[in-house]
Amino acid sequence: FIIEEEKLLSNKDWWIRTTAAEQLSKIRDPDLRKKLLTYAKSSDLKVREGIMAALAMSNDRLDAPVIVEGLKDSAWQVRRMACWAAGQQRVKEAVEPMIAMLHWVDPRTGAEKQKGETHPRVHGVLLFNLEEITGQTQFLTDVEQWRAYWERNKDKTLPKVKRFDVGDFG
Repeated sequence: FIIEEEKLLSNKDWWIRTTAAEQLSKIRDPDLRKKLLTYAKSSDLKVREGIMAALAMSNDRLDAPVIVEGLKDSAWQVRRMACWAAGQQRVKEAVEPMIAMLHWVDPRTGAEKQKGETHPRVHGVLLFNLEEITGQTQFLTDVEQWRAYWERNKDKTLPKVKRFDVGDFG
């Protein structure tokens, strides 16, 4: 089953890849999960990306090291999915690497303060999911504020992020 689903992850059609990732996310048997996690190092980009999507949907805390490793992948598609997986599972171990990935330009001077992830499709997902893990939305890409916050709070239980308040329509 895992081998067949892994083959489907490399399919050209995104809906087939998504369905395969969803099926793989349901695997709970420890031996089968070990086999599944070996695909995170596949030479096939689509398979690595699909495994990160499966990990995002699986909600298994033992996946954290694989997700953190996915943040360092050479392909932007895998890094994007690893950011999403980290946010979905609220992987605290991913916060420091994600802060290091932030691309930070001082809005007042235009000076680049930290060279980080520059691919826009990764950076947006990175920032959104960093906020999901930490519960903070006010720092944007200010790396100094993120680092100071994380030093103070990394050992605490983090609040869920509050995105918006719909209000009362009476």
